[in-house]
Amino acid sequence: MLREMFGITTSEQERRFKEVIRDLEETYGFVDKQILVQRLMSEFGIDSEFFDQIQQDMADLNMDHLDHLLDTPLKFDYECNICHRSFTELCEHLQGQDRLEILLQMGEVDKGLALLNKLGLNQLDEILWQIRFLIIDHDMNEIKQLLDEGSQIIYDDNDEYNIFRLQVLKIHYLLDQRQYDEALRVADSISPFADQLENNENPEISYWMASLSQGMASALLKMGQVKVALDPLLVATDIFIEIKNQYQVAVSFALISSVMGILQEGNKAHDAARLALQLMGQLDNDFGLIRVKTFIASGFLSLFETDIAMDYASEALESAIEMEKNTIIAALYGLISQIHLIEHNYNEALVVADKCLEYAEDQNISEIRAIAVSLKGDIEAEQNHIDNAIEYYERAIEMLVDGRDDQIILDLDRRIAELERLR
Repeated sequence: MLREMFGITTSEQERRFKEVIRDLEETYGFVDKQILVQRLMSEFGIDSEFFDQIQQDMADLNMDHLDHLLDTPLKFDYECNICHRSFTELCEHLQGQDRLEILLQMGEVDKGLALLNKLGLNQLDEILWQIRFLIIDHDMNEIKQLLDEGSQIIYDDNDEYNIFRLQVLKIHYLLDQRQYDEALRVADSISPFADQLENNENPEISYWMASLSQGMASALLKMGQVKVALDPLLVATDIFIEIKNQYQVAVSFALISSVMGILQEGNKAHDAARLALQLMGQLDNDFGLIRVKTFIASGFLSLFETDIAMDYASEALESAIEMEKNTIIAALYGLISQIHLIEHNYNEALVVADKCLEYAEDQNISEIRAIAVSLKGDIEAEQNHIDNAIEYYERAIEMLVDGRDDQIILDLDRRIAELERLR
């Protein structure tokens, strides 16, 4: 496959191919496929016919389905508990778990947990709601304890649907813990039960099915499997549209916009962003707009449309600061630092990277801490400050000692190796 991709046909090309592999083995002790592909691309370039076929495959990949979604007018009504008045007003008209759902979508963790304590739900439902709220504030230790408690309950009564719901939340917990392979393994373990539920007409079950697909898409995106991630993301979007969950449809279109940005599909990125902002704007949900604008900004950064990316990231940051969503603030500072870096505004990039690091340390988020420090390395590398850059990259690797960020560590090792050659 790799020989076909890079047009390796002659004995001389084969010799150079093997030299690249040996060099990687000597540098890293093993051959990582992603780094190998990057090195081969630099050495040979992609074969034009193979590249044309890949481009055609990408063009065909669910694009007809996506075009249909982007072109189909969407209408949501009051019966589905999501309407065109403000979420605050809507929340006042709802009771029980319907009200919890709106508070969750508004990011109102304290109010949600306070209401939950008054509802007298069964123990498992209470645990599931607690996990969903605590994920917003990245309270991973408490979530881990609740997952353990929930596991004991569901395996005692052996209720498949309850097992399914708890495992879906475990997937989202694993995503926050950067255990992407394990998240996909859990998703695969509950897929037989998900298949049984596929044609159900219960909106609650459908919600959990969509949440499973969304989790799988997020894991694949984090692992760099962008094309593969689009399929479960579209599945989730279809389900959310079917059950008329306007909030989640808006979030899904924002994610689609981000994916289209990565795939350099600019028109589709713009169309999906427009729909996401329109749908979330109708709900007048500040927390939802933070999420939507963050995803959209990331997509436009991938398209190198930095002015648009900066506008959305800055708007999201202002709202996140007002709502004191510190985990999101840390991530947005990292995103804004990347935008400054691409625009060669090195001083601004460094200042914002330091703010990202400050918030990440306060929230004890190792991945964002490492991203902030590696960003400082990128800023130094761009200015040919090689020793400083290597020092920052090595510090970032030390922050990822839990072994859950193998791909990030490999990427940092690659950057260090490249800079070492320039010394």
